Amino acid sequence: MGREANLSVLRNSYPIPGVLTENLYIDSSDHVYLQNEEFLKAVGHAHAVGITAVVLNSKVA
Repeated sequence: MGREANLSVLRNSYPIPGVLTENLYIDSSDHVYLQNEEFLKAVGHAHAVGITAVVLNSKVA
């Protein structure tokens, strides 16, 4: 990849859990997917499924 991310949002939100996803590279031809409603719904659904799986499998102290 060549770059190191600062990830300030994740570092500075402690103790609140967070997730950062990378879905597209907007500086490539991927930007056309942002205009596709089915793609956006699929990404949103995948996020919801993944976050639900993590929450349901987490042990709350």
